[in-house]
Amino acid sequence: YESAILRDSIFLATEKGVWCGSLKANLLDFNNWKKITSGEFSNGVKVITTFNNTIYTAVDDSGLFRKTGSNWNKESFLQNLIYTKLKGLDSKLLICAGSSLWQINIQNIVTEVASAQITHPNDVIERSGNLYIGDEAKGILQISTGNIATSFITSGPAISSIWRIGQEQNSTHAIGGGYSKAITSLNNVGIQSTFINDWSNASLSISDITDLDLSDPSRSYFASFNDGLLQKSQQGELKYDISNSPLQTNSVTAIERGSDGLWVASYNTNKSLQLLLNDGSWESFSFSSLQSKFPVDLLRDFDNSIWMRISPQGGGGLVVFNKQSNTNVYLSDQGSQGGLPTKNVSSFAMDREGQVWIGTEQGVAFFSDPSLIFSGNVNATRPIYDSRFLLRDENITALAVDGGNRKWIGTENGVWLFDALGEKLIHNFTVDNSPLLSNFIQCIGINNTSGEVFFGTNKGMASFRSDATIGNENFNHVKIFPNPVTAHFNGFVAIEGLTTDSFVKITDVAGKLIWQVVANGGTASWNMRDTKGNRVETGIYLVFSTSADGADKNIGKIAIIE
Repeated sequence: YESAILRDSIFLATEKGVWCGSLKANLLDFNNWKKITSGEFSNGVKVITTFNNTIYTAVDDSGLFRKTGSNWNKESFLQNLIYTKLKGLDSKLLICAGSSLWQINIQNIVTEVASAQITHPNDVIERSGNLYIGDEAKGILQISTGNIATSFITSGPAISSIWRIGQEQNSTHAIGGGYSKAITSLNNVGIQSTFINDWSNASLSISDITDLDLSDPSRSYFASFNDGLLQKSQQGELKYDISNSPLQTNSVTAIERGSDGLWVASYNTNKSLQLLLNDGSWESFSFSSLQSKFPVDLLRDFDNSIWMRISPQGGGGLVVFNKQSNTNVYLSDQGSQGGLPTKNVSSFAMDREGQVWIGTEQGVAFFSDPSLIFSGNVNATRPIYDSRFLLRDENITALAVDGGNRKWIGTENGVWLFDALGEKLIHNFTVDNSPLLSNFIQCIGINNTSGEVFFGTNKGMASFRSDATIGNENFNHVKIFPNPVTAHFNGFVAIEGLTTDSFVKITDVAGKLIWQVVANGGTASWNMRDTKGNRVETGIYLVFSTSADGADKNIGKIAIIE
């Protein structure tokens, strides 16, 4: 993980302890390395540095060690922490541990760099008497004389690996917590990154955040794989865990808003599904299938049934539960018992028609009528694209449905947009043809008001202005932009605020039909060309919009100028 050189020796911090060797020896020869891998070093060492003519290292959840002669002595201070960085300077040793930054002088006196701005320091340097800290939530912090802190933050999420994206009407929220592939804790600091015209970042009192629910304006909820369930409101924070709720473990993997309250999934417990009712009381549920102990995600369908996605380590597949009828079923890859492409389900989403789409490690499938799954003898349908099952060779890591009922599908090799049936490809974005920061798509969020689609990857976030939004009930808020259109504009004119799936026709002032289309939800787009593909001439064009049932109409104008 790190190395340090002291005089004629090099020291390595590795997953198997500390290794050291003489720079005068042939270090290509394995036998010329001395290995200190026993005792507390056996769990691995990630940080190491030189200070005051010796070597310092630290072991997570143990302590700080100083090399004296041939011995490694454990210091009596700063023990049982998670250490992210040791930085040895001429006059001090700087230690990033947990939520604090500490310094040790040559006399071995420990002091904390006291600043409320420091939330989770990852690295630190000193320049011209100032400390510069790489902080998990506050970007780069400059600490000057008197511990005065100045924060420098770029406009973007404070997290690089985006775990989940949540949407409100006018804001987008990203979290980066989660758990490892083996479903174990990562100890990621809790941060909520919010986009409303610009990005802001806030620290939360929980770590490894797995999910969020912002649908209730009076209170928001955050699930944690370490700390249970956090409720935030104007009255403050309330944390639900094994000490004050029916939760049998603090490993909460998902939450989902229901008509009666908030559904809560917890991992590796018999009562893996809980319901926090609107009145503050709880209900607990357990199921006969062994797989039901290991849910990692939740989805609620139009019948108020709760779909539980089961981790592959827990057996995979899906458990579906309906509280009203008190029935549940386990869906797998077996015929007449779900017929999934594979039990390794990696994502799911419900579309505008109520169909539940399933992403697996071997492509996509969907249940066209989820209400039939409790009757038995049910199999998922697999869409056909290009004469083969849709994305059959891809691990489907994320699914999202836009206002036009189109399917955004994230994989480890980029993102695809298909039509409502999954049979027509509209877009395929990768790092080679778009600003995506990585082809590994971990989550997708859609702002259905603006049509903007956010892609969370393992290296950061990118967004795409889509041409689909949720339709309105009427034509009272139709907006056409840009308008007027100049001769130098080569993009699309957007017609927003339409009713769902409106019919749109564009004519010249003489009534000649220029172009027509069915809106994607509440938005239609025009590339300023006629039905033959020719760019239209300068002039005024009329936009006629009719609701899908023909009951409502609207007329607008577009001016195209030189």
